[in-house]
Amino acid sequence: ESGAVGPDVRGSDVAAGAGGVRAARAGAKASVGGTGAAKPGGVAQPAAVVSVSSRTGQGLDALRRVLTLGELHLPRSVRTVHVILQTDGIAHSHVRYQRRVGAAGASAFERPDETALLTVLPPRAMPARPDFATAYRKPMFNFGVNIGQRMMVMDPDDPLRYQFLARINLGADLGHDWYLRSSVALNLYNDWDTISRTSDSVLPRVRSEVREYLQQGETGIDALYLEKRGMVASDVVYRAYGGILEEMFSGVGAEVLYRPFPSRFAFGLNLNYVWQRDFDKRFTVQDYQVLTGHGSVYWASPFANYDAAVHVGRYLARDVGATFEVRRTFENGWMVGGFFTLTDVPFEEFGEGSFDKGLFFRVPFNSLLPGNTRGAYQTIIRTIQRDGGARLEGTGDTLWWEGRGHRADALTATKARMLPR
Repeated sequence: ESGAVGPDVRGSDVAAGAGGVRAARAGAKASVGGTGAAKPGGVAQPAAVVSVSSRTGQGLDALRRVLTLGELHLPRSVRTVHVILQTDGIAHSHVRYQRRVGAAGASAFERPDETALLTVLPPRAMPARPDFATAYRKPMFNFGVNIGQRMMVMDPDDPLRYQFLARINLGADLGHDWYLRSSVALNLYNDWDTISRTSDSVLPRVRSEVREYLQQGETGIDALYLEKRGMVASDVVYRAYGGILEEMFSGVGAEVLYRPFPSRFAFGLNLNYVWQRDFDKRFTVQDYQVLTGHGSVYWASPFANYDAAVHVGRYLARDVGATFEVRRTFENGWMVGGFFTLTDVPFEEFGEGSFDKGLFFRVPFNSLLPGNTRGAYQTIIRTIQRDGGARLEGTGDTLWWEGRGHRADALTATKARMLPR
């Protein structure tokens, strides 16, 4: 994707650094886009507003590249650049960069240590009617094929089983903040046929029949759903979705996040009505259905990029309780963490393991491969998969974690990394 960043920029290619970029130049009034800065005499000076997709590699690096392009191509009359880091219609942060272009032509290139040129502001939307904007065609599709693997670990009969598969991902930006997401798994090789253990759970078998899903659904649809995303206000964002949400459940749901600026705390709520899918992982469902949801409190600690969250609510097996999690995210995007869940299910009814617990990992490919990529390897490792404390995978707390690297505290601590160079 490419676009013009401010006036007089001809075909600046930003695909390598900024993902999708849109630009706007404020007119004579300071109120246009809220980006004008008053000159002596009350006349507003021009400003450029750029929207950067924060899904493209590391958002901070994308922001730096956009500012570098601005220093190279924007005319001297543009004194201020506003960069909005956003993901599919939701702005996570807003950074104002004050260019130092005076009579001597000095800019941040000559002053790379001056982080005071950058100011982190509350999230904001793009101007509704910019003077210049890249005209993207809608719907806009993205397509990818990956070779992946699944592992089943810590089974007493065999501590390691695995599958190699081809994963086909297709997404579409349908316009007006509507999105289509899909993922299909095509089996290449597995040894699932050696699994002989069956579920002995006394709870609704929402997870423990994993053998049936692995064997009968070795090739199948992992996800296929429609999603609407948006901002009610700068500190209130939402997403609503419906379709095949994950490997074992289909349904409808919504998530709302309140994230006051610049607080380290945020508060979320999600609610889902879902049906358990048939084992072949196609379009049909079983009779089991459940209303599940959680209220969440998130805390971005000031200690070494550790984040904590508590989720309280109703789980897939109709049990009630809370999940506690801690994660650490490194500046290169790597993430490690752990969690445990306690519900009203007694340990003896839960079965082996007593309660749900595990570790999760995320390794971004952007730091390992040349160029820029959104891809990452992420997985959850559990000692055993049972039915108590089971939540929908990747659905209930998406909004907080996808904007984690672009919160006010994270950006303020890494200003030097954002300066153009």
